[in-house]
Amino acid sequence: PVGTLQWSLTGPRSIKGEGNEALRTGLSAAPDGVYALSATTRSPLGSTSSPSVLTFKLDATLPEKPAVLSGPTSSRGGPSPSFSWSGEPSGTFIWRVRRGDIVVQGPGQTSDRTLRLAPLEGRGVYRFSIRQIDNVGNAGPEAGWSFVRTGKARLTKPFGPLYPKPGRDVRQRARLVLHWVYVSGRPSRLYNVQFFNERGRKVYSAFSKRSELKVPPRLLVPGRRLYWQVWPFWGEGRGYARKPLGVSYFQVSPPGVRTTKTRATP
Repeated sequence: PVGTLQWSLTGPRSIKGEGNEALRTGLSAAPDGVYALSATTRSPLGSTSSPSVLTFKLDATLPEKPAVLSGPTSSRGGPSPSFSWSGEPSGTFIWRVRRGDIVVQGPGQTSDRTLRLAPLEGRGVYRFSIRQIDNVGNAGPEAGWSFVRTGKARLTKPFGPLYPKPGRDVRQRARLVLHWVYVSGRPSRLYNVQFFNERGRKVYSAFSKRSELKVPPRLLVPGRRLYWQVWPFWGEGRGYARKPLGVSYFQVSPPGVRTTKTRATP
């Protein structure tokens, strides 16, 4: 209708105002609780309509961040990865799986606390993310779990395992040297070592003429998890190997936490 909206809001917090914009501002600043909204319209001639009253419950509190309880750190084919998590008793969950910036599965919605993914194609670092949506539609913060998909093959021949072993904790100020073990055949004269964060984004790349590489201290941020892989270079005309040696990762412990040795030998 033509005129000015006048309203009053009573409840845990009582406010008055005019206009739709002021009402939206008032509701955004109001605490959760049960409110009564009374609204009238004043015409340009000064007459006021009968009040309309609406009682409602305001719930603008976001759900807590879910806690991912279990998931894979690496997968070589076989059963699809499965996850479990905890959250608030009511509401639903929105999940998705990314490889880098690309969503490869989802988004999906479930009220369960467990999920088994469909088979994944391609090797690399994946990230499973989950967030809770409460009964009124508030979306909480996202929780995530990163894991590596290496395919059915263990490692590209003729190479052996990577060191340090997957999942090993390292110290922030330690001299961390990565190793990869040569098994048979003629070794490469040049290797490209690539590092990725938990979201699958490349954060560092370096070359080495030996089967080892010292990790720059600036990468060793406390609490950080880094994934790394090695690409052998076979020389001019042949280029790099079609597949990396494999994928491994390590975690940087906070200062003062006792960890395992940072340099492993085969």
